[in-house]
Amino acid sequence: MNTPNIDYHLLRCFDALLRDKSVSKAARRVGLSQPAMSHALARLREMLGDPLLVRAGREMMLTPRAEELAEPLRLALEGLERVMRTEPEFDPAEARMRFVVQASDGAALSLLPAVVAEVQRLAPGVEPSVRSLGENLCLEPLDKGEVDVALAMGRIDRLPDRLYRTLLLPERFCCVVRANHPEVRGERLELDAYLRMRHLVVTPAGGWTGAVDEVLAQHGLERQIAMSVPHFLVAPALVAKSDMVLTTVERIALKYAGVYGLKVVAPPLELPEFWTALVWHERTHQGAAYRWLRGLFASVAKQVR
Repeated sequence: MNTPNIDYHLLRCFDALLRDKSVSKAARRVGLSQPAMSHALARLREMLGDPLLVRAGREMMLTPRAEELAEPLRLALEGLERVMRTEPEFDPAEARMRFVVQASDGAALSLLPAVVAEVQRLAPGVEPSVRSLGENLCLEPLDKGEVDVALAMGRIDRLPDRLYRTLLLPERFCCVVRANHPEVRGERLELDAYLRMRHLVVTPAGGWTGAVDEVLAQHGLERQIAMSVPHFLVAPALVAKSDMVLTTVERIALKYAGVYGLKVVAPPLELPEFWTALVWHERTHQGAAYRWLRGLFASVAKQVR
């Protein structure tokens, strides 16, 4: 039996012949002409070394070999159809699933409250779960399927081919100090004052420097870092009780300025803009549920903007 020459179309012809025991009826079942079905039967007879259908008076009968193959062939075709069937549309209202988001606390603050509210409204059976994301996007959980999407903040412009991304929110830096800080008088912090002041920095991965220090170094400058913390959300409370200055994400600063009595001003140097972005693996790129999830993030981000 020359199995490489068997294709799905030929198997469907074989199944129709076994069901109908008639070349003309089988041809109508699969939408072929009678000569085309006769040709298919000839190919099958040659491949299997068996006549398959033989005339008995005015009717056609299956040979024992054909009867033996009828049920396994039907089951095989049903399995192939299940494999090749188009994925059904995702119905969020009926869905029962859990998705895992990996996010930094800053990115989570900007989008997750609104995303979770929409999930509860549209998909009450969907359970969101959040894992912490450090300063740099960690690829291993995405590769292993431990997380479904990563919500990252920064300049995410170089990713492996296996990963996709969409830019959700444009972000920019600002400076934050306590109200009535003696070094801050206008809406922009003067460079001399900025370099005199003691700085609080947020470094989720640890360390004492970040993107701001790279810009300062390009101008031959250096700031005085007095303290570093791993989380964006604790920093405003520390600034409110000290004379330190915090250079941070403007979107986060504006949320907490009123809570802690902080003043938000422009930095003394032009600092690069960056993005909050959604990143996912090719493994989930085509899944209907995951497309819905990514669309939800994009919709919420549009409202936030």
